[in-house]
Amino acid sequence: MQSSYIPPISDPGSATPSPSLGMVETSRLYACAIFLLFLSVQADGFGHADSLNLVLMRSALALFLLGCVAMLFPHHHPFRFKKSSTPGENAWRVLFALASLSQLASLALFYKSAQHYHFVGYRFYPHTTPYLFLLAALVPLFVLLQPDQPSTRKLLIAALLPVTIVGLLTVFSDPLDPRRSDMQPLIAAADTSLLHRVAPYHLYRLLSGPVLLTYLPVTWLLYLPFNAAHLDPRLLNLLSVLLLGSFLVLATKPRFRVYSAGMVALLACSPYLQYRHDIYTPPHWLCLIAALLLTARRRWAAAAILLGVSAAMSQFSWILAPFWLLYLFEEEGAPQALVHGAIAAITAALCILPFWVWDKKALLYGILGHWNGGGVNARPASLSSLAAVFAGASHLQHVQAIVLLLLLVWCWRTRRSRSLASIFATMTVALLLFVFFNVLVWGYFFLLIGWMAILCVLTSNDWLKREQA
Repeated sequence: MQSSYIPPISDPGSATPSPSLGMVETSRLYACAIFLLFLSVQADGFGHADSLNLVLMRSALALFLLGCVAMLFPHHHPFRFKKSSTPGENAWRVLFALASLSQLASLALFYKSAQHYHFVGYRFYPHTTPYLFLLAALVPLFVLLQPDQPSTRKLLIAALLPVTIVGLLTVFSDPLDPRRSDMQPLIAAADTSLLHRVAPYHLYRLLSGPVLLTYLPVTWLLYLPFNAAHLDPRLLNLLSVLLLGSFLVLATKPRFRVYSAGMVALLACSPYLQYRHDIYTPPHWLCLIAALLLTARRRWAAAAILLGVSAAMSQFSWILAPFWLLYLFEEEGAPQALVHGAIAAITAALCILPFWVWDKKALLYGILGHWNGGGVNARPASLSSLAAVFAGASHLQHVQAIVLLLLLVWCWRTRRSRSLASIFATMTVALLLFVFFNVLVWGYFFLLIGWMAILCVLTSNDWLKREQA
């Protein structure tokens, strides 16, 4: 596959002047930034009742987010800007400035959380916490003092040191308690069951109430070493974000790393991401994005294995697998697509098979069956409540399947499956639509789409390092 190539400088870690961007590249960058900022604004949703006004507002916000993602598609940019139009070489400065402001917003949210969850042990240390957040806010500003593009090392520090500071502070200040969130306590309980040779897929009685294990096996297995060693499992989350951010920056052509680092900084410093320190999804983000980066480098077997592992971690990977196979079919032909599709499927099956054999009914009920028959719980931006009015909550899964099938057919018929940038953008839309029509929608579902949006900008602007066909 042909792509424009910019020769790397002799030392990829050294400083180099920032490239001028056309309006197409800049508008994609800002569309991604708006999407990432919106993740923190919408958080876990608006309101507790499904009044008509709230349903319409969530639907309007969903369409707004869909519009932002649509701007990430290559070749068919909605504004038809010329590539040589007004340069946007200062866009990266805006990204880092927004990342710095995000840390100040995180400080306010951290203080509010400490007050609200004081009863479960959250602590705000006035003599240390504000200063650590101030340091985290100043780090991204450091790169703004550079006359030219900072070195790769400085970019990684500016993008990832703030989330490291806040992540370690959170581990120290905010204990994991099921009365705040039952996700990590449930994973710890599942790991304990496995260590005691008890089938993990059963009902757990936590302080917050009875909870069923609903996570695919690899999700909670990855936390097993941390829980077995009595280490805070959020250290794995932090490590996953650091590795993921580093991979995205280092996978970018050297001249454009300042932009990928700015987007990574903006997402990693998101107040909402730092507020939801209890989630279990960062390892899946890392595994899935790594699989897609390997796809860009044409490392099909390695990408297939990681995609299979990610499919044994989260159902979100199931949504993307058909689009990945369609792209592989267009690139390498049917035999290669079948071989590497089989590798992905066998990898996922091997990860799940032991627990399938152990207790098939409990596994199926935990990860799929227990969702059936419930109402809609979708307070963030979504179309679920609106669709349920016409189709009924019990039929939302059918609506999801039809929408995603139509998107897959559209991708194939319009030949967007032949372009890496187009297939990544279509994958992002697929995830977004799946979430929009899901029975259950939490704000942290959109964080994966944020990482996908960054990948879309890199591929659509041809900033991603690629292997030649």
